[in-house]
Amino acid sequence: DMRMATELKQYKIHKDLRRCNLLIIDDWMLSAIDEKDTALFYSLLHDRELGTGTSTMLCTQYDLHGCAMKMEGKTMSDAIYDRLEHNAYVVNLSQNSSYPSMRERYGKRFKPI
Repeated sequence: DMRMATELKQYKIHKDLRRCNLLIIDDWMLSAIDEKDTALFYSLLHDRELGTGTSTMLCTQYDLHGCAMKMEGKTMSDAIYDRLEHNAYVVNLSQNSSYPSMRERYGKRFKPI
């Protein structure tokens, strides 16, 4: 939404995302992002980091280094990676037979057609 918005609309979206208590970004980095999107994300992450009472949750299939490698703009991606690496709790939900994925768990309920 931010990429396609006008400058005024982009400011409003950024302001709303910056202020919300919990921002959840699901399926983060399924595809690479260009330098403009990397800069937008850096700006948002930086502003949220300066705020009080805000948390950001990124859900991804990649480790932090893998996400950074998919971002254009080396300097910005390094800054994002640094912020995430040093200010985050990482919950690794790796493939483990004791903890099947939600797709595996709910997929067993249905029989193939």
